[in-house]
Amino acid sequence: MCKSPEIIIEKLRIETGSEKRAKMLVLNRSSADSTAKEKVTLPKAFAKIDPSDLSRSLDDLIPSSVEEVISKLVVYFGRALSGVTVEYKYPWSEMRSLIQLIDFPFRHIPEPIYEIAADWIDKVEDKTLYNFVIRSFKWTRDRLAGISKPTEPNSELGVFAALSMILRTRPLVLCPILPVLRQRYYHLERSPEMLQFTVWMMAQVAQVDYCSGLQSWASNLLPLVRDKLKDNPHSMDLILQLIENVLSHPRAVDIILEDAEEDEEDERLFPIPSFEILLPLTFPASFESVNVTERFVAVYPLLKEVALADEPDIEKMKEFTQCVFDLSLKFAEQGNPVLANEATSIAIWCLTKNVNCCNHWVTVYMDTPKASVALLKRLVEEWKDHSRTLSSSPSDTRIRALCQRTNEASLQEEPVLLFTKKLTSTAKRFQGDYPVGMASSKVV
Repeated sequence: MCKSPEIIIEKLRIETGSEKRAKMLVLNRSSADSTAKEKVTLPKAFAKIDPSDLSRSLDDLIPSSVEEVISKLVVYFGRALSGVTVEYKYPWSEMRSLIQLIDFPFRHIPEPIYEIAADWIDKVEDKTLYNFVIRSFKWTRDRLAGISKPTEPNSELGVFAALSMILRTRPLVLCPILPVLRQRYYHLERSPEMLQFTVWMMAQVAQVDYCSGLQSWASNLLPLVRDKLKDNPHSMDLILQLIENVLSHPRAVDIILEDAEEDEEDERLFPIPSFEILLPLTFPASFESVNVTERFVAVYPLLKEVALADEPDIEKMKEFTQCVFDLSLKFAEQGNPVLANEATSIAIWCLTKNVNCCNHWVTVYMDTPKASVALLKRLVEEWKDHSRTLSSSPSDTRIRALCQRTNEASLQEEPVLLFTKKLTSTAKRFQGDYPVGMASSKVV
């Protein structure tokens, strides 16, 4: 049974000793109850936004500063979403999987609203959007740390709504931010909440640009898996979910491979340092194998294909294959047989791609004797397979000559002598003279 306001006031007057204070308490409670009733869900709040009102608010102003982006986009959506319940406050503790995170809050934004905002976002300069994304990252970090600045936006949902639309409309603005986020200053591995936020940002981009999503994962998140997150399974799982999600889209594989082969940018789609990290994670020693190893094994074939994509420039391709060749010899030299086997296969790929790797091999084989002997043995054992590949491709005849001359050698001969005699004589014959002493050098 509801009590009348008079009874409530009288009771509070007795408790507080003041009729004025009693009336104020009743008024405050009434206001709080009214506010609670006005709280709405996020989908309903977005649905209430009038497209024409948003269009008038954004008008034709082309923002030239972060402040103008905040005042026009963040403040508008902040007001529109002000009645939403606090269940959406970041970090989103209930959202444990990427599927829950990936489209929040974007999935609730009506298409007409997004189209109006996207048209406006398209007019903004890259630098302004870049600065807004960086500032939003710092703002989120400071808010989690309890640091509040009067000049910063007061609507968390407004920031996330603006960010999701900006990153999906202009995904390339994330690219110049990646090196900034790799700085030790940010220490993403120390803050699961900021790591989740970083994955969320990359996921927005990956939904519309698979290549940028892959590159951001390879250059920023994969290094954390190797170095920092062994004791944080949830963060590691979230990172793996991102690459699995990117590669799960029907056309993603074709688009990524096509872009990897045509990419003329300075930084490869899947950089060599990232490939160096990926190899031991995919082929760990038996005693180092962990629960996530199978997940790396599942995505490895495509990532390898992207990592080893041809460079459009011949000289860059020569430089690239030599770097990969050195990397493969390093891993083949280590005591992990599974990793060594894969590394040897990659080394053979380098030789078939770039004959200069053969000449380079002559100069460095003593640094990795076990790997060099294993590589030469593999060339002999698999000669039939490689001869078919070589004969059907425009590969340099010097590679064929190396394999043919090696195949003629007695497999009973000391492997080191086999390597030094045949490799150096072939190299000298086809690519100028090398030091005479190398032919009789003995690898220890």
